[in-house]
Amino acid sequence: MRIPTTLIALAVFFATFASASRCQTAPPTPPLTSAVRGMPACDGLISIIRVSDITASGSMEKFMAAVAAQQAWYARRGYSDVIFATPLVVHDPETGAVSYSDKHVLTYHYIKPGNGGMEPDDDWNAFVEMFADTSMVRATYISCVPKSGAPAAMK
Repeated sequence: MRIPTTLIALAVFFATFASASRCQTAPPTPPLTSAVRGMPACDGLISIIRVSDITASGSMEKFMAAVAAQQAWYARRGYSDVIFATPLVVHDPETGAVSYSDKHVLTYHYIKPGNGGMEPDDDWNAFVEMFADTSMVRATYISCVPKSGAPAAMK
Protein backbone atom coordinates (compact mmCIF):
# COMPACT_ATOMS: atom_id res chain seq x y z
CA MET A 1 0.00 0.00 0.00
CA ARG A 2 2.94 2.34 0.58
CA ILE A 3 4.23 2.16 -3.00
CA PRO A 4 1.03 3.47 -4.68
CA THR A 5 0.74 6.20 -2.04
CA THR A 6 4.35 7.19 -2.56
CA LEU A 7 3.93 7.24 -6.36
CA ILE A 8 0.85 9.41 -6.09
CA ALA A 9 2.63 11.78 -3.71
CA LEU A 10 5.56 12.04 -6.11
CA ALA A 11 3.22 12.58 -9.04
CA VAL A 12 1.42 15.39 -7.24
CA PHE A 13 4.77 16.95 -6.33
CA PHE A 14 6.02 16.84 -9.92
CA ALA A 15 2.70 18.06 -11.33
CA THR A 16 2.81 20.96 -8.89
CA PHE A 17 6.45 21.61 -9.79
CA ALA A 18 5.65 21.57 -13.51
CA SER A 19 2.74 23.98 -13.08
CA ALA A 20 4.63 26.30 -10.75
CA SER A 21 7.77 26.33 -12.88
CA ARG A 22 5.85 27.79 -15.82
CA CYS A 23 5.51 30.98 -13.79
CA GLN A 24 9.08 31.14 -12.53
CA THR A 25 12.41 31.89 -14.07
CA ALA A 26 15.09 29.22 -13.80
CA PRO A 27 18.05 30.16 -11.61
CA PRO A 28 20.84 31.69 -13.63
CA THR A 29 23.66 29.38 -14.61
CA PRO A 30 26.90 30.41 -16.26
CA PRO A 31 27.55 29.24 -19.80
CA LEU A 32 27.84 25.46 -19.55
CA THR A 33 31.36 25.07 -20.89
CA SER A 34 32.84 27.67 -18.56
CA ALA A 35 30.78 26.39 -15.60
CA VAL A 36 32.10 22.84 -15.95
CA ARG A 37 35.67 23.97 -16.63
CA GLY A 38 35.58 26.48 -13.76
CA MET A 39 33.92 24.05 -11.33
CA PRO A 40 35.21 24.14 -7.74
CA ALA A 41 37.06 20.99 -6.65
CA CYS A 42 34.77 17.97 -6.85
CA ASP A 43 35.61 14.74 -5.03
CA GLY A 44 33.18 12.70 -7.10
CA LEU A 45 31.47 13.40 -10.40
CA ILE A 46 30.14 16.53 -12.01
CA SER A 47 26.44 16.17 -12.76
CA ILE A 48 24.47 18.20 -15.25
CA ILE A 49 20.72 17.82 -14.86
CA ARG A 50 18.36 19.43 -17.33
CA VAL A 51 14.62 19.84 -17.17
CA SER A 52 13.28 19.89 -20.74
CA ASP A 53 9.91 20.20 -22.40
CA ILE A 54 9.19 18.30 -25.60
CA THR A 55 8.03 20.79 -28.24
CA ALA A 56 4.97 20.44 -30.46
CA SER A 57 7.21 19.36 -33.35
CA GLY A 58 9.15 16.92 -31.15
CA SER A 59 8.46 13.59 -29.51
CA MET A 60 9.88 11.55 -26.67
CA GLU A 61 11.24 9.10 -29.27
CA LYS A 62 13.16 11.88 -31.07
CA PHE A 63 14.41 13.24 -27.76
CA MET A 64 15.71 9.82 -26.70
CA ALA A 65 17.47 9.51 -30.09
CA ALA A 66 19.25 12.80 -29.32
CA VAL A 67 20.29 11.44 -25.91
CA ALA A 68 21.66 8.28 -27.57
CA ALA A 69 23.58 10.40 -30.11
CA GLN A 70 25.06 12.51 -27.30
CA GLN A 71 26.13 9.42 -25.33
CA ALA A 72 27.68 7.94 -28.49
CA TRP A 73 29.62 11.16 -29.17
CA TYR A 74 31.32 10.93 -25.76
CA ALA A 75 31.91 7.18 -26.04
CA ARG A 76 33.59 7.53 -29.47
CA ARG A 77 36.05 9.92 -27.87
CA GLY A 78 36.91 7.51 -25.07
CA TYR A 79 35.04 9.29 -22.29
CA SER A 80 33.16 7.27 -19.69
CA ASP A 81 30.41 9.90 -19.28
CA VAL A 82 27.00 8.46 -18.44
CA ILE A 83 24.07 10.23 -20.07
CA PHE A 84 20.43 9.20 -19.80
CA ALA A 85 16.96 10.68 -19.70
CA THR A 86 13.82 9.93 -17.72
CA PRO A 87 10.28 11.18 -18.32
CA LEU A 88 8.64 12.87 -15.35
CA VAL A 89 5.78 11.20 -13.51
CA VAL A 90 2.58 13.21 -13.95
CA HIS A 91 -0.78 13.11 -12.19
CA ASP A 92 -4.08 13.80 -13.95
CA PRO A 93 -6.14 15.66 -11.34
CA GLU A 94 -9.41 14.87 -13.13
CA THR A 95 -8.97 11.09 -13.31
CA GLY A 96 -6.39 10.56 -10.59
CA ALA A 97 -4.30 8.56 -13.07
CA VAL A 98 -0.52 8.54 -12.68
CA SER A 99 1.60 8.11 -15.80
CA TYR A 100 4.90 9.00 -17.42
CA SER A 101 4.88 12.30 -19.25
CA ASP A 102 5.41 12.44 -22.98
CA LYS A 103 6.16 16.19 -22.71
CA HIS A 104 8.49 16.66 -19.70
CA VAL A 105 11.85 14.95 -19.24
CA LEU A 106 14.97 15.09 -17.07
CA THR A 107 18.40 14.39 -18.53
CA TYR A 108 21.36 13.39 -16.42
CA HIS A 109 24.97 13.75 -17.56
CA TYR A 110 27.70 12.46 -15.22
CA ILE A 111 31.25 13.63 -15.97
CA LYS A 112 34.55 12.82 -14.29
CA PRO A 113 36.31 16.02 -13.19
CA GLY A 114 39.01 16.92 -15.70
CA ASN A 115 37.04 15.63 -18.71
CA GLY A 116 37.18 19.00 -20.38
CA GLY A 117 38.64 20.54 -23.47
CA MET A 118 36.47 18.70 -25.96
CA GLU A 119 35.88 20.74 -29.08
CA PRO A 120 32.49 20.61 -30.78
CA ASP A 121 32.52 19.17 -34.29
CA ASP A 122 29.91 18.26 -36.91
CA ASP A 123 28.74 15.22 -34.90
CA TRP A 124 28.38 17.40 -31.79
CA ASN A 125 26.40 19.96 -33.76
CA ALA A 126 24.16 17.17 -35.09
CA PHE A 127 23.03 15.95 -31.66
CA VAL A 128 22.67 19.52 -30.37
CA GLU A 129 20.41 20.21 -33.36
CA MET A 130 18.42 17.05 -32.60
CA PHE A 131 17.75 18.40 -29.09
CA ALA A 132 16.85 21.87 -30.46
CA ASP A 133 14.44 20.35 -33.00
CA THR A 134 12.56 18.32 -30.39
CA SER A 135 12.78 20.13 -27.05
CA MET A 136 13.29 23.29 -25.04
CA VAL A 137 15.50 23.33 -21.94
CA ARG A 138 13.56 24.80 -19.02
CA ALA A 139 16.40 24.67 -16.48
CA THR A 140 19.98 23.41 -16.12
CA TYR A 141 21.59 22.48 -12.81
CA ILE A 142 25.26 21.62 -12.29
CA SER A 143 26.43 19.90 -9.10
CA CYS A 144 29.10 17.68 -7.59
CA VAL A 145 27.86 14.14 -6.85
CA PRO A 146 29.79 12.27 -4.13
CA LYS A 147 31.63 9.14 -5.25
CA SER A 148 29.11 7.02 -3.35
CA GLY A 149 26.35 8.38 -5.61
CA ALA A 150 28.17 7.74 -8.88
CA PRO A 151 26.55 5.47 -11.48
CA ALA A 152 27.96 1.94 -11.23
CA ALA A 153 29.48 2.25 -14.71
CA MET A 154 31.70 5.08 -13.48
CA LYS A 155 32.94 3.63 -10.17
